[in-house]
Amino acid sequence: GNLDRFIAREAIQNSLDAREGKKPVLVKFSLLELRSTEIPDISTLVDAFKRCASYCNNDPKAVAYFERAARLAKAKTVKVLRISDFNTSGVPGSDTDRRKNWYSLVRSMGSSSKSGGEGGSFGIGKNAPFAASQMRTVLYSTFNSDNEHAFQGVAKLVSHKRSNGDVAQATV
Repeated sequence: GNLDRFIAREAIQNSLDAREGKKPVLVKFSLLELRSTEIPDISTLVDAFKRCASYCNNDPKAVAYFERAARLAKAKTVKVLRISDFNTSGVPGSDTDRRKNWYSLVRSMGSSSKSGGEGGSFGIGKNAPFAASQMRTVLYSTFNSDNEHAFQGVAKLVSHKRSNGDVAQATV
């Protein structure tokens, strides 16, 4: 019910878990308005929203939700909440290393690579940003202490038919 509180708590907890050195962790929340053309692959996301609405045509609430998401994504500008942290190690790992945090964050559901000493070691809190997103979409970016930069968009949707006729699972 209190999305602001939970988003802030999860973001700050994750940043504190990644603290690097003795400097205090700084977490910055910014509400931006981006041109939709600045969002990578926005046309594919709009298409996915339309396919979700079509696939759920027997659920008027779902249809309305995904039609609204498509309208929001097609607008000239899109409101985006950016959460940045500083004095942290970033999110270690890659798209293929299942043992590290990056894979758990952007590729796994209901799992976490965090150790027992870190908060949120069940992989549930990472879904908090999706609850606050009117498009159920989060764009992740990190620059970690191994000098690796990673970027991944994640959308938590519903099953829908792809253009080739296959049924896609809920995450695209």
